Amino acid sequence: TSNLQNYLRERLSASDITAKLEVKINEHHRADIVCVVNSKKYTIEIQRTAITYERLTQRIHIYEQEGYQIIWVIPITVIKKETQTLSVNNWILTLLQYQQKIIFYCRTTKKFYH
Repeated sequence: TSNLQNYLRERLSASDITAKLEVKINEHHRADIVCVVNSKKYTIEIQRTAITYERLTQRIHIYEQEGYQIIWVIPITVIKKETQTLSVNNWILTLLQYQQKIIFYCRTTKKFYH
């Protein structure tokens, strides 16, 4: 688990939301954080590295098939880096195309932006 995962779990707990870290979704996939709010299942994915279009859409479909709504947390440091597999702009556009919730996190200020 990462510091950001623990930080998010603590923030959710402060709002009386139970969050579990590193939850096995299926045989090959593990969610960073899982919680249930008003009977809706959420997975919070902290995406620290580049991801191919194929892997990104595969993960979206897997989580949706399992009944999860996905919230993507993307550290700003990731956006500053150029990727070899998929440019950050295309990556974010793909998330928006699939109507995903995106939150950006700045480690320096410890603030979330959406």
